[in-house]
Amino acid sequence: MSFVMTAVRELWAMLDLARIPIGIFSRDDASCYEWLTRFLRSIPEVKDVRPVYISRDGLADILCEATCCDLAILYHTKNRGRINITDVTDSLYDKELELLFQVLGRQGVMVLIDDLEHGGQEDKIRILTHQPKIRTLAQDLVLITAQEKESYSGNATGSHLSHIEGMLRHLRDIIRARGKRKYLKRIFGLSLASLLSLMLACRVVPGMKPVIFNLLLQSTETQAALSKMRSPGNRAVRRFPAFLCVIRSGIQCGAILG
Repeated sequence: MSFVMTAVRELWAMLDLARIPIGIFSRDDASCYEWLTRFLRSIPEVKDVRPVYISRDGLADILCEATCCDLAILYHTKNRGRINITDVTDSLYDKELELLFQVLGRQGVMVLIDDLEHGGQEDKIRILTHQPKIRTLAQDLVLITAQEKESYSGNATGSHLSHIEGMLRHLRDIIRARGKRKYLKRIFGLSLASLLSLMLACRVVPGMKPVIFNLLLQSTETQAALSKMRSPGNRAVRRFPAFLCVIRSGIQCGAILG
């Protein structure tokens, strides 16, 4: 049965590799965005959160760290005095933002500005108008006010709390979408031999079916797929990975023939 265990290990490794490492790049100490680190680590699709301090002339370090990440968040706090990300006098992240874009692409980069007095849509438009490279080099700009961050820490309630929760849900959705793409790439990479081994194991090995199901269910994307697959007449099933459909059919056949 070594071939079955090899297939199970391959499946487990692919599911683990589908989780995404995230880097937080900033000229500020990691303690400034500790709340953000905690939030990111609470997302199942996140494998690791890497705080990366941007030092003077540290582009080589940024390049090295960026290649280890699937998503980069460029963090800046208004406590420094100005919102000077790029395109302005004494901007802090011109080269750094460009480098992250070159390594990860626009969809792999986000900019988050913290400790603002105001963080509404008008403020976002104003920043993007005066610093257009943010829109060009990053997929989104997230604004967090000091009051919102305080409310998220449990020290306040009301509109500030609901707004930051909405922003964090948006950030989480972006991360999950990126994790989904990586998951599909990994799952389609499962070898045919391993796929056939898993299907055979479901039929002939006692107790193997729930083991494989548990491995598949490590992915929240798989949970959603299986949930929709159970709905009779749901046309959306055709949009889910063929691998999942085959596994489901194999398990069902194993249950019927076994």
